[in-house]
Amino acid sequence: MRLLLVFLLFLGLPGWRPAAAQTPVAPPDSLAASHPATAKPATPPRFIVDLTTANRNAYLMRAPEAADDHGYLGTQLTYQTRWGLYAGTYLNSSYGPDQPVFDDYEATLGYARTGHGPTEWNLQYTHLFVPSDSKLLRATVTDNVEGSLAHDFNFAYASLTADAFFGGSRDLVLTWNVSRALPLPVFAHDTLTITPTFELGTGTQRFYAAGLARNVREQVVTTKKNGQTKTKTSNVLETPATPGFTSTGYTLSLPVSLDMRRSSVALIPAYLVPLHVPEWGNAEKLFYVSVEFTRRLW
Repeated sequence: MRLLLVFLLFLGLPGWRPAAAQTPVAPPDSLAASHPATAKPATPPRFIVDLTTANRNAYLMRAPEAADDHGYLGTQLTYQTRWGLYAGTYLNSSYGPDQPVFDDYEATLGYARTGHGPTEWNLQYTHLFVPSDSKLLRATVTDNVEGSLAHDFNFAYASLTADAFFGGSRDLVLTWNVSRALPLPVFAHDTLTITPTFELGTGTQRFYAAGLARNVREQVVTTKKNGQTKTKTSNVLETPATPGFTSTGYTLSLPVSLDMRRSSVALIPAYLVPLHVPEWGNAEKLFYVSVEFTRRLW
């Protein structure tokens, strides 16, 4: 969809999506803006296996510390009927030490209106199952409702995605995406496609702030009736100041994909520029590379 990722890659940055920022289960066909390098599937019904890997987590900037974000391996399964209804599951496994085997499970149900002209739309619901020992995601978001509207202008493909996140924290994120696919025939049945892409994230960042929360020692002084005072020291969880609804960052990427009938492989270099991050957040520019393989079973 985390998926600012997510900024969950565009998730509203620090992770374009707070948890599905790219909610990793993306809408099928061309509405899968988070995977612009993937070729459009054949006539449904279909079953898709999607494996991804990168040197950063799907939900960028969501690790408590950048050093704890060692990358991830995501496995995505999607089934779509000929009427546009689809269901998907996603498993995320981080490379870092002291991580559970899977630190994020997701289930998605949605409907995509595609193939009926240059304008397409999509609506989906995702539920996240986050283990309590997951350091990267923090169990502050449990549900995501996402809607996408896209239009093919021939010279460019533009989409707007709205994500509402619910749980221990709530966020609203808008992702603006513009891309231009440049197909280059390689062999009789294979196509090499280069897709320059620009994404802009806007929204709230409560999820990100919750991940940055830290314990601070606080002294509380109380005065008794007899005038004596008592001082007590305890640890208090403090959350950083968070900007309101604002731009969260933008990403420039250049996906290069090779489509081979029922399979495709993509290399996606990207440059992420955070904007208006919460206090204590990481505002450093980031270059990362993702690798994606997709196999259509039928």
